[in-house]
Amino acid sequence: MNQTSPWETQEVAEVFNQAFRTIDNMCPPLRKYLTPGSNILDVGCASGRFSRDVAIMIDSGILTGVDHSETSISLAQAEAQKAQITNAKFLVRDAYSLGFADDTFDLTYSMNVAVWLQDPLRAIQEQRRVTKPGGWVAVQMADYGNIIWYPPAPTVDFIINSLANVRNLPEGERVIDSHQARRALEIMAQAGFENAQIDGWVSIITSKSDRFDEHFDIWKTLWLSSDGMGEFLHKVLLSHGLTDESVYETARAELDAWHAHPHAIYMQTSYLVAAQVS
Repeated sequence: MNQTSPWETQEVAEVFNQAFRTIDNMCPPLRKYLTPGSNILDVGCASGRFSRDVAIMIDSGILTGVDHSETSISLAQAEAQKAQITNAKFLVRDAYSLGFADDTFDLTYSMNVAVWLQDPLRAIQEQRRVTKPGGWVAVQMADYGNIIWYPPAPTVDFIINSLANVRNLPEGERVIDSHQARRALEIMAQAGFENAQIDGWVSIITSKSDRFDEHFDIWKTLWLSSDGMGEFLHKVLLSHGLTDESVYETARAELDAWHAHPHAIYMQTSYLVAAQVS
């Protein structure tokens, strides 16, 4: 992963260490690929919250988590030690050059990673290289174009749809591939896989959900902010004329109205795309 990535901050590491990042919340379909005793690689493990869940499920197996962020890996190591998880290790590595021998792992997966890569195909090909014949490569792919808000937030939707154009920008500015999942079969075929399979699940957040305020805060600080975590997206969209400050102001007001509504709903479908290495 690009070492100049905006994800190299303590703030980001803490966001990806939150309690909701469990397998049941983030990717229930991955369960069917987890076998006790397996040797598993988590690419883009961030602070390892999800990885720890997997390590517990594979019992005597080994979970290796890798991420480009030294901040996140340090946190992952500390949290695993605190939780007394002994079958997980965490290393600083690049998603495009993982540094493992061919045919090393029984399962290689990535959660919420491909959407942020400038060259997701190259990363998936690298995951395929380090996975044993008969093993599986599983990639969570997002598609922000399927988000449903109630009450409606049309200007937030406009900004989300503007992100779809970022994939066509010059290298160095392609900070998100926001409508990636609809191209899932094409991407996997380009990576050399046949017969990729797709599982989907819906995340639903309502005004009654425990995570409602947390979800609102993430949208404000990442997707609609002009500084902090959201600064890099904000700069790219504005510099290429894909939106402007007045649009952001309207979108923030819509999000505030959504947050204040007693019957607010947020729904998004996510996808796990998996293929077996021949």
